[in-house]
Amino acid sequence: MIEGDIVKALQTAVGAAVQASIIPAMPIKAIGRTLPNPQPDRYVEIVHVPNNRQNEYWGSERTYQGSLRVIVHWPVNDEGVMPGSRFLDSIAAYFTKGRTLVSGSAKVVIYDVPDATGCLEAGGGLLFPLVIPYRCFAT
Repeated sequence: MIEGDIVKALQTAVGAAVQASIIPAMPIKAIGRTLPNPQPDRYVEIVHVPNNRQNEYWGSERTYQGSLRVIVHWPVNDEGVMPGSRFLDSIAAYFTKGRTLVSGSAKVVIYDVPDATGCLEAGGGLLFPLVIPYRCFAT
C-alpha cells in the first residue's frame, strides 16, 4: 500500500527540515513513537491528517492528499513567542511549494505554502502548529 510510503516520505522530510533548521538537534516525536523520559520541554511533533478523495476517477487511479501537521512544543519561559516562531519558520522554509518528497512508490508533492496557524498555550507550554498540504497521485 502506498499510504505507508507517503507517511515515511513526510516523516523523513520533517527530520531533514529539523536538521536544516536553526536548532538541528531538536527531538522529534514521530507518529507512534515516544519521547525520552523525562520528556523534553522543547520538541517537534508530527501529525498526519489524510483527506483522500473518493471516486474521483473512472478507473483505479486515486489522489492521496491531506496535511502534515508539524507542532513545535516550546516552554513558557518569559521570552515570548518569538524564539518558537523563528524555529517554526526555519522548519517551514524546507517545505517549499512544489517540493517533491519520495519514498518507495510514493511521490508526494507539497502543493501550497505551509501555513503557521498561530501560537496556542496548552498545559503550561506553547504550541506552534504548521500545516503543510500535500498530494500524491497513484494508479
